[in-house]
Amino acid sequence: MYTVLQDTHKIVGYTSATLGLATCILNPAFVEKDIHETLGMAAALSSGFNIGVGLLNYSGRIFTPKGEKPRMSDLLHATMSIVGSILMITATGVEAEDDGFGQNFAHATLGIAGASLMASAIFFQW
Repeated sequence: MYTVLQDTHKIVGYTSATLGLATCILNPAFVEKDIHETLGMAAALSSGFNIGVGLLNYSGRIFTPKGEKPRMSDLLHATMSIVGSILMITATGVEAEDDGFGQNFAHATLGIAGASLMASAIFFQW
């Protein structure tokens, strides 16, 4: 079971990061809005799913027994992934319209920050 969850976490993690970055690149200035929305929703859903798989499989490496310290790379990976996923999910709920700071500022900032954190979290495990 561990190997299946481990492989699933790895594949879905790479997929989430790739979808998130593709969503940032393929924004409505370059492609149809429907394509951007579909990629963004897929990235948000897969990142949320991946957080669940990661916690199910690796929670023992983060929530260690009393007296043991978890590895810093595990904590950074988990924290960056969870925050990145929350930001990406939040970006799907924020209207992509002019918000007074420039068109799509809040939506774009949440999406880019979330996708960047998800992608960066991968490097802490290499």
